Parts: sequence; structure tokens; C-alpha cells
Amino acid sequence: MTSFDPLQLLTAYDRGRLVPFTGSGMSVPACTTWVQFVARLESGADIPAPAMSGSTSARLVERALVALRVQRRMGISLPDAVRTALYRSPGGSLPENAVALAKLHWPLICTTNYDDIHLRATAHCLLEKGTAPDDLPDIRVLGRSDADCKRLLQHLALPAEQTIWALQGFLHPTHADARAVLDPAQAFDALEHELVVGHAEYRRVTHRAPHFRRAFAELFRSRSLLFLGSGLNEAYFRMLFDEIVELGGTPGQPH
Repeated sequence: MTSFDPLQLLTAYDRGRLVPFTGSGMSVPACTTWVQFVARLESGADIPAPAMSGSTSARLVERALVALRVQRRMGISLPDAVRTALYRSPGGSLPENAVALAKLHWPLICTTNYDDIHLRATAHCLLEKGTAPDDLPDIRVLGRSDADCKRLLQHLALPAEQTIWALQGFLHPTHADARAVLDPAQAFDALEHELVVGHAEYRRVTHRAPHFRRAFAELFRSRSLLFLGSGLNEAYFRMLFDEIVELGGTPGQPH
């Protein structure tokens, strides 16, 4: 990892090598923060707010998983529980940071977000520039499946369409603007099935998916990742990067 260098970012972007890696901070305030998300999961499960809430990452994940377990017993599906807790104003204004990112053309965006904010922001920016509705792009959302990881590798070799790689699952978009820029053949049942809450659960899932780790390693080695709205404090990401470096050596470009 290197210090921030705008000229280096510009060079990587011009070469088609810069890939935004977006986290929940890019969707606030249209979506909840992680702390708010957990609190709303507990509210949906009728779990009283803890007297001492505890805001450590591990404690928040534990609270979220307990709340989701209770909601499943109540007959609420995981996608419905996550959607209700995530969106603060489903049809409200877009976050400024998301709009700023969408003003540029990105062949690939990597994200840990479940929401449709980037899709909405892309449609908003293009329509504002005068793009005809029939000329909007057909963005593809890929997940962690073997087939999707193969498509991701093909995209890295030949980026023919705009693609979002959703690492922790993705909710079916309900906003008309988001649907307007989606690939018509896009299906979301599998992506909603891939939803995970918290990096501990994500780690358990991806450790059983060597095809995903191979695809992520190729992305890490061949592109410069620009982390936005997401920190690198999670131990899992550190371990994943260390594994890639140990097996394949130091990447030739900075992150």
C-alpha cells in the first residue's frame, strides 16, 4: 500500500487499471451506517437495545447475527431483513460521494455493499448529461459463484461492459433508475442468496471458495484498487492480501 498520489491515480485510470473498491461509507446517508444497520436489525427482531451497546466490530457482528436469527424464526427472509435495515430513504436523494464517483466511467467496480446506490447514481449522471434512456449502459452485477468469477476473469482480460463485482451479495434493486442501467438478463436470486453480514461470516464462505480467491488474486495483481468509503482495518482483508502477496509476490501496481 502506498500514500495517496493523485497523478498516480490519474495514470492508472487512463490505462484502465484503476478499480474503485467501495464500502458502506459511499452510500451514507441514503443507507445506514454499520452501527445503525445493526440497531435496525435488532428493532426488526423486537430485541431491546442493549444497555451497553458495544461498538467493536466483533460485537456488532454478533448482535447482527442474533437479530437475523430471530427474524428468520419470525418468517422474515434474509434479503427482506437486510433491505429493511439498510435503506433509510429508498427513493431519497443520492449521496454526493456516490454521484461524484458515477460521473466517471468505470469498467469495473468492486464493492462490499448490498445496495443499488451506484446504479442509481450512474443513471442520474448519464440522464443529467442528456443520454437518451435507450442509450443507457447495461451494467452487469457479478457475485462469488464459480460462473461469475469466470466472467470476472474474462472481464479483466477484455472489459467489454460495465461490471460491478459484489463480494458480499447484492439486493434486487427496486428503484426505477437502478433497473434502467441493469443488464436485462441480470438475475438476483443467486446474488441475494450470497448475502453475508460481517467479515467473519464472509471469511467462512470464501475460505470454501477457491475460485473466488483466485479471481480476487488476479484483480489484486492486475489492477490498482482505490478504497472508498471502506477501511482496511478488518483482519480478513489484511489476511487475504497477505495470502496473495505470499503466493504471487508483490503486485506491480499500488493500491
